[in-house]
Amino acid sequence: MGLLVDLTDNTYFVQGAAVTLALLLITAFYHDILDEFSYRQFPLAGKEPWEFTNTKARTRWATKAEDIIVAGLEKGMKVFQVMTGICAMLILDPSLAEEVKNDERLSFVGNVKQVFFSNLHGFNGFGVIQDDDIFVDVVKGKLTQGLNQRIVPLSKVAEVTLDEIIPRKKEWTPFHFAQHSTAMVARLSSYVFLGERISHNKQWLNIAVNYTIHVHAAVQVLRFWPSLLRPLALRFHPACRTAQNDLKVGRQIISKELADRENDPNYGKGKKWEDSLDWFAEVAAGRPYDRAVTQIGLSLVSTHTTGQLWVNTVFDLAAYPEYFQPLRDEIKAVVEADGRLKHASLPKLKLMDSFIKESQRLNPGEIASMHRVATQPIKLSTGITIPQGANVMVSSHWRKSPEYYEHPESFDGFRFARMRERPGEENRHQATTTSAEHLGFGHGLHVCPGRFMAVNEIKILLIHMLLKYDWKYAEKRDRPESIPMGPDLLLDKSVKLLFRAREPELDLSMLY
Repeated sequence: MGLLVDLTDNTYFVQGAAVTLALLLITAFYHDILDEFSYRQFPLAGKEPWEFTNTKARTRWATKAEDIIVAGLEKGMKVFQVMTGICAMLILDPSLAEEVKNDERLSFVGNVKQVFFSNLHGFNGFGVIQDDDIFVDVVKGKLTQGLNQRIVPLSKVAEVTLDEIIPRKKEWTPFHFAQHSTAMVARLSSYVFLGERISHNKQWLNIAVNYTIHVHAAVQVLRFWPSLLRPLALRFHPACRTAQNDLKVGRQIISKELADRENDPNYGKGKKWEDSLDWFAEVAAGRPYDRAVTQIGLSLVSTHTTGQLWVNTVFDLAAYPEYFQPLRDEIKAVVEADGRLKHASLPKLKLMDSFIKESQRLNPGEIASMHRVATQPIKLSTGITIPQGANVMVSSHWRKSPEYYEHPESFDGFRFARMRERPGEENRHQATTTSAEHLGFGHGLHVCPGRFMAVNEIKILLIHMLLKYDWKYAEKRDRPESIPMGPDLLLDKSVKLLFRAREPELDLSMLY
């Protein structure tokens, strides 16, 4: 105690301690402060000249991001910046998409770490998506192959799932479809990844649906905390604890499933296919990996993206009912020609494929794509240099450009089916194909790896829905608009549909 008194009485010690503390605080808050500053060499869109702070610019971005981007691009700026709720970000004109799409100096991982804090405990389900070689190899090498083996049994799961959740009555029955869609997709995806048993595990399905939501909520909390204090929030704030608990419960479920398999002498006998637990073990080849986190990562690349695209497709069918019968006729013709529903049947549904792609064109998940962080300075062909550490996005506004699409503001469900009839363009306009004028699944090196699964699951669900149900909006209305939230376009889940059972024009036993 005497030593402490002596030290605090020492003027030089007190001054030195104060300077040290100040330096520590400046260092700790450096990135927080840096996020408030824009790049001087780039024009700033969405901020008025007389505004001293970025507060109003951030608020505008939250609700008018697309207007801000379009206004910036209409001024002829190939690269400009916007103030988002996270930091200053550079918007690239889509004419630069091909140039940057495979540039390894633009890091997807860096973006995920900054946006979702994926390096923190409880948030690492996001980090595994691109930061884990084992995970990436499984998704790219095993996922589509695994789905192909399950098309027929997955069709049966789709039938059971739809029958359990959507009212199957002869009279029109109201139903908030968008509020249940993600849970239905989670059931199908879990069946593909983990088999029958876990696809009925309510705890697991709850995690598959809600982990993403919980992490988003926790991220918003952490943004209000300086980086120095985030470990405290991470440990004690309820939103962070909820996300962490999802991983804890998920780990328990996966561990129990693995133990049950190891203790079952009959496991594997008569097994028709491997599942994702087998895939990861095979690809890892002895390398360490988190078995629970990888499974939650699979849910991230499949559940919400698929659910949103499926709902938008269903909304568009309700808005444009003239497409119901042509799509039903196509299903009947393809399945009857194949003798039953097969994996090879799905690519033949070209009208349905086109309808899904058109739905995504007008209502994508976000209005700017290809989110990256520059790991070093990158000089573009325009002469502009992207600074190291800069966050970049590519605008997707070409999806509404008359240069690429006739009457781009109008919904044309069979637009892409006609475009595929052009010589040499059969494969260019499929729902899973990406381009600078259609960035719904991203583009390039970090294109969405789960897009093939998403489109195939949606096709299977639509086959059953179209054959077994009619649907329309509960009230006379236009197609509901997506809700802007920064660069994201969210579903309006308050929309109510009316469903009615119908007699299918096809023997349903041909679907499984």
